[in-house]
Amino acid sequence: RASVRAELAIAERVFRRLLDQNAQNLTTGARILALDYGFRQAIGTNDKETIASVLANHGARIGASLTMLVGTDRQIISATSGAAGASLQGSIMQLVDAAELKGSGNGIRLVDRHPFQLVVVPVKAPLTIGWVAMAFPLGETLVTDMRALSSLQVTIVTNTDADHWQVEASTYNKADAAKMTAQLHEVPRQAAALPTMSMGTNEYSSRSIILADDGDHIAIAVLQRSLSEAIAPYERLQLTLLLLTAVGTVIAGLGSVLTAKRITGPLRALTETATRFGNGDYTGELEIKSKDEIGELSRAFGSMRDGISQRELEIRRLAYWDTLTDLPNRAQFVNLMTAAIQEAKHHGKSLPYTDDGSRSL
Repeated sequence: RASVRAELAIAERVFRRLLDQNAQNLTTGARILALDYGFRQAIGTNDKETIASVLANHGARIGASLTMLVGTDRQIISATSGAAGASLQGSIMQLVDAAELKGSGNGIRLVDRHPFQLVVVPVKAPLTIGWVAMAFPLGETLVTDMRALSSLQVTIVTNTDADHWQVEASTYNKADAAKMTAQLHEVPRQAAALPTMSMGTNEYSSRSIILADDGDHIAIAVLQRSLSEAIAPYERLQLTLLLLTAVGTVIAGLGSVLTAKRITGPLRALTETATRFGNGDYTGELEIKSKDEIGELSRAFGSMRDGISQRELEIRRLAYWDTLTDLPNRAQFVNLMTAAIQEAKHHGKSLPYTDDGSRSL
């Protein structure tokens, strides 16, 4: 939203620059007329028919809705649209005074509550013999150009009374332009920053530019940027991030489960092996063949089993066999005799004897 506000501030400068550029182009067109030799000759001879024809032809060629010639006595010599209104005459005379000082004059004025861009240039031969004044309506061409430059919605409106605004030109269709202007009566007419406006399902950040103000009426240009369109990429990014987070969480969960199984399975097998070792059972193979820490621990368990098994065998050999003769000792004889007696008792028989009468042990 801050970026959109900054974009609108930049767009205001672009719009003002576009107005200045249009004024320069219109001034150039008026200067071409003022420099026309035939036109100056007609002024010198007071040929009103030729003056009117040249004004009409040149004005139509550059798109002026009003073209007039003002004499050095500040009186209108000829005009393309008949009698000009008092407000228009007053505006033109103000620009004539400015042009007399600066060489040309231009400005935006309200004429019959409609905004016009006015330009005034002197006609010299070589002294000033008159003034050419042209009026250009601010309309569709301006808003279309601004739309192409900035991709913003642009609307030019004038207030006809305290609570009603009239659309002069807009990049909206008529219905949307009416919805927009209906929300302007709640805003001070000279406010630059406008509140967020709702247009159907879209919200627009808005900014106004004062074009002309004659005290009773005002013309403004409203620049608007769709917040919904501006936020849409971020909302898609947010959704993408949420999906990535969910997928990442699932993958992390599955990875954790697999890792836990990979760790706990071998540890459980090692625990069972340790239990067997404690019970004196050193048989069985350890099936863990990984090369990680669990594998190292498994190999350590195997080495420990082999070592304990070898030591127990050695202890048993030392306990029941004579180390000098490598024959069974007395303890071994007692064990074997006891086992034979128990076996005989179990089967109800006597001990078996060899041919010489001794027990076969």
